[in-house]
Amino acid sequence: MQAKRDRIRAMLLDAHSGPKPDAKTFGKRAQQAALDHLFGAKFRFLLAAGLIAGCVFWAKQNGFLDPARLESLRAEAEAIGQTVQSWDVNSITTMRFGPLTEKYPPLNFPIVGGLFNSLAPVLVGLVVLFSAFATGWNYSLVAIPGVLIALLGPLFWPSFGLPDFGIPQTPHWISSLAGCAVIFAGGFAIRKKSAG
Repeated sequence: MQAKRDRIRAMLLDAHSGPKPDAKTFGKRAQQAALDHLFGAKFRFLLAAGLIAGCVFWAKQNGFLDPARLESLRAEAEAIGQTVQSWDVNSITTMRFGPLTEKYPPLNFPIVGGLFNSLAPVLVGLVVLFSAFATGWNYSLVAIPGVLIALLGPLFWPSFGLPDFGIPQTPHWISSLAGCAVIFAGGFAIRKKSAG
């Protein structure tokens, strides 16, 4: 019994005598708290809410939320679904769904209104909203560029000489998908780094 007690005492002494982890200084803790407060989950929630609200106001301005228009859009979507099920290649290649493929005036709102002239940014808004469940400010390092790509990408599309494939909203949807990809890839890298 004495030998067992001595072994346990030796193990405890060995554990306590090892190098102590570096404790964060007060300044580092304060900096971390300030960054979490400014750019943490609440910031990303507000960013997502702004994107989604901008898309909803754009849809309302262009009449997509009127009951009669909603009914015609439902019928149009149903016809598209039947066309896809019939595997009629000629009809599939020529079909268009107005809210996703036609050109509409941008949101009539000062400063940021010109950034909303499609439903595409709602994709990024939903991804950023989902990221608000993760704590910490470092996820905002990828959320902000993703949002900027989604909103500003269509403005710079012509200057890069990229094609729109004859569909007016192509730059918006591709930019939003690229923004989502940046957020997903960056979030995965951050999660992997913090886990390792």
